[in-house]
Amino acid sequence: MQTSIVEKFNPENVVVLGLARNITTYQWLINYVAQNRITFDMLYNADEVVEMYGAYSDPTYVLIDKDGQIRLRESAYYSYRIMELIILIQQLIEGF
Repeated sequence: MQTSIVEKFNPENVVVLGLARNITTYQWLINYVAQNRITFDMLYNADEVVEMYGAYSDPTYVLIDKDGQIRLRESAYYSYRIMELIILIQQLIEGF
């Protein structure tokens, strides 16, 4: 999902960031990122950021607008919600 969003939107409008908590072994994550050709940035050792946004389960998706307001927090991956997320991002970009 993240890669499709990265490819769909201009990086000036949308930034996707993966967060790795302290419990994650870095080498495993580095291998996973390489094997799955993940193109967005990863922030390792990110427990503090995880707590800030309440992203306690994996995966959790948090959509934050350019003013820092949380617009969506999803604590699971549901493929049918992808289009809703893309529409919400597009509305935020267009200023709705």
